[in-house]
Amino acid sequence: MKIITQKHFDDMMEELTYLEQQHVISAEQIQAAKQHYQVKPPLSILSIILTVGAILIGIGVLIAVSTNWMYLAAITKFTILIGATVTSYVLAFSLQTKFERTSRALYYVAVFIAGASLYFIEGLYTNMVNFTTTALLWALIIAPLAYFLRDVFLSLLFAVAVFIATVNYYDASLFYISSLLPFIGALVWFNMRKLRNNALLLVAVVALTIMWLTTFGDYFNAPAYSVLLVVFGFGLTLFFTRSAQHATLTRWLGTALLSFTGAMLMSDFSWQSLHQTTATTLSIIFTIGFAVLAFSLLRTAHLQAIVLIAVLIITVYTNYTFDLIPKSVFFVVAGLLLIGFGYWFERTRREVDSID
Repeated sequence: MKIITQKHFDDMMEELTYLEQQHVISAEQIQAAKQHYQVKPPLSILSIILTVGAILIGIGVLIAVSTNWMYLAAITKFTILIGATVTSYVLAFSLQTKFERTSRALYYVAVFIAGASLYFIEGLYTNMVNFTTTALLWALIIAPLAYFLRDVFLSLLFAVAVFIATVNYYDASLFYISSLLPFIGALVWFNMRKLRNNALLLVAVVALTIMWLTTFGDYFNAPAYSVLLVVFGFGLTLFFTRSAQHATLTRWLGTALLSFTGAMLMSDFSWQSLHQTTATTLSIIFTIGFAVLAFSLLRTAHLQAIVLIAVLIITVYTNYTFDLIPKSVFFVVAGLLLIGFGYWFERTRREVDSID
């Protein structure tokens, strides 16, 4: 039996009812199909309270242990950390059948305590905790539990751990940076195959990918414009990806990346590692290309095109007038431009909604 959300169940029933009305299938076949699905219960207030409570317990244990850490013997430290972790896992597993929400909260507690244990145990043997290693080990601890429970919160926590490992890569080897890619790939696979392409995890994957691209470029001391161009290409990929479930989200994520990297690449300072004349020429060429892209999208992606055009005009206006006109005039005109684009965007949004 497959567990699906109420929304997916309603959509499925709507389609099956339509097929019945068209005499493609019978009512008996609809009833038989329904037997293969179970509606997932909605998120309740109790679930939220238990989750928050689990986080608070984890923080409390972390504070309690850290406050008295220096006064404890090594064997006592190990006993507290390992004992608390194992106890949480055992209790969570034993309550999983009858008290699913409580069990889930205890799993969260166990994960936080396990992360704290890694931090404190590493502190026993080193003067400085290596956050990259600790975060990566924490991600490895979270991964099997997230897979076993098919839990969105744990999957997001896994993404956070990998993100921390990516950000704090100081002087890491190329092997270490490359080894982070399978973690991102595993998160993509898990989200698509087990969590039905969850929107929050999709955003997390995008953030992780951008962070990894930036880290990879920084390792090779790549010039800023090359990293920005790669991220711009990633934004284009997101924008034109035809996702059946999250088409709007991927398009807006792509728009956000195109807007940020586009604004940077239209400015000379992003090309400053090159000769001044070359930098100016390339920024102008990119600006022209960005303008062609933005205006060409007006027919197919109205709202996103307006955002890109707004970024284009405001960036060009800032680059070429900031040092030439009085600042009061500059900000007044900039405000008028924003108001104008805001009005254009809202009017277009209403037109699109009315068509839909």
